Amino acid sequence: MDEVLTLRFVGVVLLGVVALAVGLVGMAVVAATPANGVSTGRARPVEAAQPLKPTAEAAQAARPTAQATQVAKPIQVFFSRHPDSDDDFTRVFPATRTAPDEGVARAALESLIQGPTPKEQAGGYFSELGGMLRGPSNCGGRDFTVAVADGLVTVRFCRQVSSAGVGQDARVTLAIDATLKQFPTVRRVRLLQVDGHCLFDESSLDVCLKPM
Repeated sequence: MDEVLTLRFVGVVLLGVVALAVGLVGMAVVAATPANGVSTGRARPVEAAQPLKPTAEAAQAARPTAQATQVAKPIQVFFSRHPDSDDDFTRVFPATRTAPDEGVARAALESLIQGPTPKEQAGGYFSELGGMLRGPSNCGGRDFTVAVADGLVTVRFCRQVSSAGVGQDARVTLAIDATLKQFPTVRRVRLLQVDGHCLFDESSLDVCLKPM
């Protein structure tokens, strides 16, 4: 008798648990149903992602820089050469270099200061200009400044220029003159010391500054 009552009691408890579970499921379904009482059972469509607009940094990176688009052009740098220039100071000989479209005169003079390559040196080429520059620069680290106006190019050195004599002065002057006059906009070359006086002017009259 006691066993029968126990079984009945367990059955009643199980039925209560089932009913409670069914009630909770029903409440969940009601909560998920739209206000019109109709549930489509379909998920809401996801909007397509909009393409990202390029940032200013990305646009700048994609734009070619002026430096990247510059095309190197061949130029000539005129050096002295052994034994031809040892006695005839006017003898200079060209060597090919490359330079950007802008600033060819500056690039040519910088190459003249750097001097010939080892292969060119083996062929007798030499340049004395680089070894003549002494002391610090007063132009922010540059060796010289260049200005071109009405066919006249003025080169003012930013460091002291030493001299070993008239032979060296003549060779350097002719090398600079020939190097710069290869360009069609240059008809005359003026060389100035760091203090603005004419370079290699033994007369101290600053003849190069007089109009011609």
